[in-house]
Amino acid sequence: DRAVIKECVRRNETATVIVSSHPEFGWGRQGVQRIIEKIKASDGDYTPGKSSGRPKTAMTEEILEEIRRIHAHHEANRIPLSLRILGMQLGISKTSAGRILKKLGLKPLRKVYGQHLTRTQKRKRRERCRKLLHRFRARGSEEDIIFSDEKIFTLSHGGFKQLERIYVDKNIPKRDVDPERLTMPRVQNPKKLMVWCAFSAKGPVHMEIFDEGERLNGERYRRIFIDWRFRQRARQLHNGRYILQQDGATCHTANATRALFRELNIKFIDKDEWPPKSPDLTPLDYRLWSWMLHRISNASHSPSTLKGFTLRRRKRSL
Repeated sequence: DRAVIKECVRRNETATVIVSSHPEFGWGRQGVQRIIEKIKASDGDYTPGKSSGRPKTAMTEEILEEIRRIHAHHEANRIPLSLRILGMQLGISKTSAGRILKKLGLKPLRKVYGQHLTRTQKRKRRERCRKLLHRFRARGSEEDIIFSDEKIFTLSHGGFKQLERIYVDKNIPKRDVDPERLTMPRVQNPKKLMVWCAFSAKGPVHMEIFDEGERLNGERYRRIFIDWRFRQRARQLHNGRYILQQDGATCHTANATRALFRELNIKFIDKDEWPPKSPDLTPLDYRLWSWMLHRISNASHSPSTLKGFTLRRRKRSL
């Protein structure tokens, strides 16, 4: 096979041309390209090294059939399949197990976290969502809902070890790499900063950035609405016709907070009207917070730095 490739290289043919002109070999373009590079690097004297002689025992019909059976069993019982465990069961490496699954036309899908819901919560979600849709669509006021939520950002942490890699020369053993490069610091009691935000389909309404160590309680929450900035911006966007959405936190549903809303003529969706366990229904939970976390929490910031960063980008980021 390599003699054919050598002859094609002598005629200055590319890997794509070689693969298309010799379909009987079943070559892949990348594999041919690697051989071409080795031939050119050795001035045409490239000779492949002697193989170990170990028989290819992984890709056998028996193992293929056994993996088909195991995969069918897992699919029928909705059980996740582990390459490591699969390889241990069959006496092959997890790399070989992955290649066999790929040969069988299968691909892996990463699982994601989702909100756990009981049957009662699912029923309440359906009932309350239908009522809210009927309530707002009847008068075409879905865009007048102002979604609000708060989020705590960690200012200093080591990052995510599953996403960060250090690439070194393949001939350097791991023990010779500086340990500081391989260590991800774990900060005990990292500094945190809380942010409260209000957002609607018509644009950003208000963002409140708390001082370091400050947390949201009933008094602090009510000060946000006593301040003229939230109400002025909400009136500008919605011509005074807006309704506030908030989750069921104690400071949101306290009697003093509800009394303040009535005094300031702020309409709100009551906790008994909003579907339970529903972070997927607010744009802050499923979009804005993750975007801000990606932008500012993957690196260490001092409280003043993060506060300044957020203030400078308040309108732009929202």
